[in-house]
Order: sequence, then C-alpha cells, then structure tokens
Amino acid sequence: MKKLHLTIIVLLFFIGARAQEATKGDSSIINLKNYLSNNVRPPAAALENHVQGTVVVSFKVDNQNITEVKVVKSLSRECDAEVLRVFREYHQALSLSPAEYSAGVSFVIENRKSGRKIMTVNQGPYQNFLFDINIVSNLPN
Repeated sequence: MKKLHLTIIVLLFFIGARAQEATKGDSSIINLKNYLSNNVRPPAAALENHVQGTVVVSFKVDNQNITEVKVVKSLSRECDAEVLRVFREYHQALSLSPAEYSAGVSFVIENRKSGRKIMTVNQGPYQNFLFDINIVSNLPN
C-alpha cells in the first residue's frame, strides 16, 4: 500500500512539473510573439508590389536559445529576409525543450474600404508549429 501511495505522489509531482514547464513555455512563446509583432516591418518593396502571404520559418531551440533559423516557406526575398532578421535578433530565453520548431509570419495589406483580411497557416506540414502572427499594413485611401 505504501508503494502505491509513493507511486501516486511521484506521478502527481511529475505531472505538476510538466504542467509548470508548459506554462513557462507558454509565457516565453507569448514574449516571442509580441517581439515579432512589434519588430517585423513590411519591406517597402513588398508594400509597393502588394505582396501578401506567409513566411514560415523553422528554428532550433538549444540551451533555451533560438539557433539555426531558416525559411521553409518563402514569400519574397525581402519578406523572408525581414523575418529572418528579427528572429535572429531575438535573444531572450525560451522555456522549450531542445527541438526544432516552426512559426509563421503573415504579411497582410489592409484596404480600409474592404477591411482586414486575417491569414492563417496550414500547420500540418511543419514540425512542432508554435504560432502564426499577422503583420498588417494599411494602404492609403
């Protein structure tokens, strides 16, 4: 009976530790999303040519740092470069297990007359897809 209680206590501790780790991961992911939202800027060439769509990047997390960032779904040379630049400049710790992850950054041009178009990424083909964000630009009237 004592072994059963000990097993249950160890199991509950393990589950609690995993849940706490997931919560920490969530806040670090939120911080990364906020950083990207505040720092990715639509390139002038993309705006001039009305380029819209999504850049998907993959990256590795090693020792809580982002490493080996690469584009796995390209939109344009300028948009790809902007997303890579901002990901590579992010230096806050991520509370994620060491692995390869993916994320999407969508560039959306909003026409004030027709309203905002929100884009989502088909997450299926990407490994450990974490999130996608929309970078919205306004066209002049």
